[in-house]
Amino acid sequence: MFRTTVFAVALSASMVAVLPFMPSASARSEFDDCIARLADHPKVGRLGVGVIDLDLGKSYQYHGEQRFPLQSVFKAPLAVAVLEMVDSGKLSLRQSVTLKPSDMSVAYSEIADKFVAPEQQITIAELIEKSVQESDNTAADVLMQLVGGPDRVNEVFAKYKIRGISVDRYERQLQPSILALRPYQPGETIDRAKWQEDKSHATGAAARRAFRYYLEHDHRDSATPAAMALFLQELYLGELLSPESTKYLIDIMAATKTGVHRLKEGVPANSVLAHKTGTGPDLDGINSATNDIGIAYVSVNSLPEKRKFAIAVFLSGSRLSEDERDAVIRDVCRCAVGQIVENSRK
Repeated sequence: MFRTTVFAVALSASMVAVLPFMPSASARSEFDDCIARLADHPKVGRLGVGVIDLDLGKSYQYHGEQRFPLQSVFKAPLAVAVLEMVDSGKLSLRQSVTLKPSDMSVAYSEIADKFVAPEQQITIAELIEKSVQESDNTAADVLMQLVGGPDRVNEVFAKYKIRGISVDRYERQLQPSILALRPYQPGETIDRAKWQEDKSHATGAAARRAFRYYLEHDHRDSATPAAMALFLQELYLGELLSPESTKYLIDIMAATKTGVHRLKEGVPANSVLAHKTGTGPDLDGINSATNDIGIAYVSVNSLPEKRKFAIAVFLSGSRLSEDERDAVIRDVCRCAVGQIVENSRK
């Protein structure tokens, strides 16, 4: 009922333990050169990459310790916080939640677009799937309330000593703040038509200041690529959730509907990618964030079995078009695939 796709997740004791690793000079040079060629464009903005070879434990970074806006990438850690409560028996995937007009968030939200007052029922499983696969903001905000707010999501990172990721606001708070608009508080009914109108007119000096602060100084709702790759590694290894919940979430991420031209296009045919995208607003021709993180199960003709790696790619402050930004992320993934294949031959 709950799984939209099914594939096996290796969680056996035979898995290679992932240890801290610094690539050799030649390996680092090959990977860095590949990424640097992509970053060397006057409009590309700031690019950050974190990669972990999940079979060998080798890690690769490009601006891996810099902070980048998360945008909807946070919905993968949010799902972990929800599933932790499922594992402990505090919540159930079959549990129904009553949605009211005051639960509807800012766009994007198909749930809000199709909501029929005064209320409707939805299961926690459906909320997770819509949040992760479709990046629905209403689903994410409702789940955030269910787990106890952003601090509860951050407790997951603290518990597993994952430093460099911070989730601080609901979507209904974050998205308006980026453009100096008044944030909506949990439980506040949003006039979504007025929100869209206000957003379209948020182009003045105040919006520019807020937008610049969000890109350059605000560490709230941000992450380093290295930390996010570590989060994915811990998810893959089954360190964050029960085997059932781990498989459930990775299956959901493998059926993500957004970002089909990002990491998804960067893996070879017959590979599997379990991923979560994030995309922020534009102002004055500058995009705030175009991101994609995922666990790749790579099928390469020259290798007898799939190779696995975690990858986090963040692109901020870019003046490229959406298609061009997607292509940068796709090509970063191809750089990573090349490095993983090279690792297997050594």
